[in-house]
Amino acid sequence: MDRLAWLWLLWTSSMGADGLPLEMRRQFLRLGKQALSTWNGCLGVESLLAPLKLPWDLTRGGRLLLDVGANTGRASEAMVSVLGQASGCGEVETLELIAFEPHPVNQAELQKLLKRMASPGRRLLSVAAAVSAAPGHAELFGLSGTDLGSSLSPHVNVMRERWLANVSRSVAVVSLESFLEVDRKVFLLKVDAEGFDPLVLKGADRLLRKRRVRFLVFEVDRAWHKAGHGISLEQVVSRLFRLGYFCFVMHPEVLVPVYGIWWNPTYNSFTWANVFCALRNDPALFAVFVSYSFGNLSLQYAAHELLPQSLNATLRGLLAPVRRVSPRGNKRRRMRVLRFGDGVSKNEGPMFEDILYKFQFMLEHLEIFCCELRETLEDRLMLVLADLERQVPELLQKLQRQAEEVADRASKLQELEVRVEMVSRRIGTQDERLQSCAERCERTPLQLRSLCREELQRRLSEEDLPATALAVAKQQEALDEVRLQLQRLLDRLEWGGLLERTRWRPD
Repeated sequence: MDRLAWLWLLWTSSMGADGLPLEMRRQFLRLGKQALSTWNGCLGVESLLAPLKLPWDLTRGGRLLLDVGANTGRASEAMVSVLGQASGCGEVETLELIAFEPHPVNQAELQKLLKRMASPGRRLLSVAAAVSAAPGHAELFGLSGTDLGSSLSPHVNVMRERWLANVSRSVAVVSLESFLEVDRKVFLLKVDAEGFDPLVLKGADRLLRKRRVRFLVFEVDRAWHKAGHGISLEQVVSRLFRLGYFCFVMHPEVLVPVYGIWWNPTYNSFTWANVFCALRNDPALFAVFVSYSFGNLSLQYAAHELLPQSLNATLRGLLAPVRRVSPRGNKRRRMRVLRFGDGVSKNEGPMFEDILYKFQFMLEHLEIFCCELRETLEDRLMLVLADLERQVPELLQKLQRQAEEVADRASKLQELEVRVEMVSRRIGTQDERLQSCAERCERTPLQLRSLCREELQRRLSEEDLPATALAVAKQQEALDEVRLQLQRLLDRLEWGGLLERTRWRPD
């Protein structure tokens, strides 16, 4: 047991996030902002059921599932379908599910669903009540016959007023503390209360303080600010951290830690997402985180932050039964660790059997996890290798075809360059011709004018202009004489016609 004590001290000394690199914190901060600022609310409890299957199978007691805000039972159906599968041949998986839904239409659909899923070993119960911080009665708003958005606050429905009538009715309200027994263990608590999730957790404060809830999933959306309770996400996460829970925002690739030193004030501004919480000393938290997340960032965080917590919890459980308090002195106490080979009385036999059983359980748990991790890695490697074997010949053929195409294109490009050069030369010669034609066109009018002028001068020089002028003058005189004669004749004709018209005739 000295070796176990030494291991326990070694893991205790290595706990904490002080040694984590700053780059990891920056990456988680970026992923956290991305998860809270986008619409990731559809990534809910259904995404965690496969990682939670192994802890569920290893759980001997406390197989209770709570679905607060069950709606029509989609999450309840997923939880029963995944976790309710038998882990062995011929075994009957036992579970208990309690679903809370105050909406009458949703409650009817939920009862039908639970009746269809009923089977031996399953205890499925639907409760027609809302869940809050204290039992009593309250007005449920948003009762318009639809299954969306009903809430205990009338202001929440303002965001859905386009399709949801703000009709209300009085419904029963319970708290988880008043409904469940205090010592009742809960494997998974899922909360979707349309902005009243903090009040649901407040009503389960005693269960959380006693760490009776192993895993928790609740929703954060803009309805928080409309509900009027005034509780921020930082207050909820800080309260859960003080009670011994690690909380993570669900990102599609990784669970982003938001507890303790991982918290950032920008996380209080969110759109729609889900938060997953688990006991920090739960040995299964490491397996759940690694099964959900992938990538070097998640493995580095889990190995440094979650694996020591898991082994610390297991080693504390192994060392707890062998601590002894000395009967000497009431004020001064001392603790010693029993070694193998010490004298063991009859009463100490069950103690060591319990130690061996816990140690065996831890080894089996680690062996199962390592086997599954190895199988997963082998499967992924085989898939990757198969894809590579299938893709490498195709890639080589593609590269060869691309090389041939490149050579062909290079030759075609060279031919095009030669053709372009020839065309450019032809264009140059045509340009010279056009320029010469333009020059000729500019010279032609001048030459034509000069030729016309020379021809006119030549012909004028050949003609006798004075004789021509004398002949023209004679012709002009003759024309004037003819004109005078014609005028006289016209006057005579007009005068003769006038006398004829004015001559007197007897009646």
